[in-house]
Amino acid sequence: RQVIDDGTASVFTLHSVCAVLYRADVIKNNSLRFDIALKYNEDGLFNTEYFLHCQKSTYVCYGHPVYNYRMNAQSATHTLNMEIYVENMKYIEERLRALEAKFPNYGIAEQIEKRRATVSLSKVCYMAGAKGTTVSDIKKALKANQVYKAYRLLRFEKMGRSKRYITRAISMRFYLIVAIILRTRYRGK
Repeated sequence: RQVIDDGTASVFTLHSVCAVLYRADVIKNNSLRFDIALKYNEDGLFNTEYFLHCQKSTYVCYGHPVYNYRMNAQSATHTLNMEIYVENMKYIEERLRALEAKFPNYGIAEQIEKRRATVSLSKVCYMAGAKGTTVSDIKKALKANQVYKAYRLLRFEKMGRSKRYITRAISMRFYLIVAIILRTRYRGK
């Protein structure tokens, strides 16, 4: 049921297309396509829409690598433009909200709120790694995203310790603690 965000401040639960096998009939029968207007998360949107149309799916967790990932310093992921990323997320939210009526059993609206908290956390982590970011900058970014209500929806017990501390500090609006934890963890990455 957690197809958009699982509440652990992670990424889309089905975010990458590189290690997924698809049924062609599901894609054809539902006219599923990658949205070429998106620069970021187009695969996450595709996978979410695909998963919603599936009758069943299987997840296999291997204890060893199953594919070779080549890093490209010029890729969209490594040249992240936060403004475009945020605009992409707004567009994706609109697309997902349109699916709420068709798939009412998934709680898509609540999952979008969880996703907003996840994106907010990603943004402040990205900011913390940049030189010259102040506590005030982090505070402004968190306030601009208005995510405090969404943090109550997160599943803290399923998060790693670092994420749990960061998200709890954000939810209590302890900006200095958030900044210290993030700078310690993400500076220079």
